[in-house]
Amino acid sequence: LLSMRSLSVKNTDYPIMMDYLETHIDIWNIGIILMFVTGIRVGELVSLSYSDFEEHGNFFSIKIRHTATRYQNENGEWVYEIKDTPKTDAGIRNAVIPMQYSWIYGELKRINPDGEYVFMRNGKRMTTNTIRRRMKRICEKLNIYQKSPHKARKTYGSILIDNKLDERLIIGQ
Repeated sequence: LLSMRSLSVKNTDYPIMMDYLETHIDIWNIGIILMFVTGIRVGELVSLSYSDFEEHGNFFSIKIRHTATRYQNENGEWVYEIKDTPKTDAGIRNAVIPMQYSWIYGELKRINPDGEYVFMRNGKRMTTNTIRRRMKRICEKLNIYQKSPHKARKTYGSILIDNKLDERLIIGQ
């Protein structure tokens, strides 16, 4: 299986960010790690349930089937919901968690053993904004270029391209 650490990366901020995330483990940082190593969107991340994880011996995959959405209702209030489909039809896929990150599932279960959703805090599902804010604070703390969740997704794709992985694999992810 693909080892994200063994792949070369032209973006020098990536190792700095990953080193920080891996040495400061909490629910938010695990989510950010998952975005960098699987390429999943932030809305897909916060909509994950434990039933979306599949163990395959020594690694896990994640079934991407849902996404979080936000809109303003007729009263002008923000409403956060989970849609039963990802952002696009091509978004229905299985994302593979690289073997060296197989510990993530156990850590998530330790932090949030009973949640309806994997990424919950104080009994409520985390929103995409909580992940966005955490990424912003980490970049500021590390004095590196501001990263958005979409930048994590692009970094994932760039790493695959830089290492000349099969184009079909990259497009599928």
